Amino acid sequence: MVKFLGLFLCFLTFLLPAQESLFVAAGESMQGGRCAEASDLMIRALRLFQSKPETSREQIGVVWQALGAAYRCQRLYAKAARALEQAVEMLNGPRKAEVLASLGSVYEDLGRHVEASTALQTADEMLRGSAADPDTLALLLNNRAMLERKLGHAANAEIHLHSALAVLQTAQHSNYDLMLYLRNNLAAILSFEHKYAEAAQLCRSTLAQSSLGNIPPLRAAAVEENCAKYVRQSGEKAEAARLAAHAKELRARAGPEPRDGWLVDVTQLVHGK
Repeated sequence: MVKFLGLFLCFLTFLLPAQESLFVAAGESMQGGRCAEASDLMIRALRLFQSKPETSREQIGVVWQALGAAYRCQRLYAKAARALEQAVEMLNGPRKAEVLASLGSVYEDLGRHVEASTALQTADEMLRGSAADPDTLALLLNNRAMLERKLGHAANAEIHLHSALAVLQTAQHSNYDLMLYLRNNLAAILSFEHKYAEAAQLCRSTLAQSSLGNIPPLRAAAVEENCAKYVRQSGEKAEAARLAAHAKELRARAGPEPRDGWLVDVTQLVHGK
């Protein structure tokens, strides 16, 4: 939600007071989870922009991008796709690549997998050819991996996740939380490919390098639970039991919070569990 507001804050100095007011109100609505309200405000902003001859194509494109985000928040995927397609036509450079990445994810939501793959690949190529934010590129590669997994191409998914981790590892300021997320997804892919020893080794190194005390208890528990599964699959039942027991302790200390959905268990998703 915070990124939604960031889509257009850089343009506020060029906006009329009425335009600025609508943008800010829409951003606040998205941050508050009021996505339908945000899309209504964005439509009003779009009409106002289009009525002003001094408005640039880039400014209108940013409004379309924000409207697409608001529609996707409401799971109105067809409307989100149309809005993002408009944004793609009006934007250039890294911002266009970001919109293509979002559009690829929306196409995936719609089951349009070939178009999703094309959009994500194009965004990947554009971002690699620019001074892209490492987190943005790593997340794009993760999304490509998840699509490949859904299409049954686990080997390709593994390649994309290795690339995503390499992007973060070469960044000067690595995003620890994202690194943990990607390593978990890669371990799940390795498990799905029956590479149990590799999955177990990866999760062990993750635990060895991680400061799990610095992340929410439920998230730390999820990391250990997944690791316990991969270690058990590799045949080391005693260690798996120890990890599972410690994860259970972490959950007990965390209290009656809902299960953390941050970590994606790709193996369960593939089998529809």
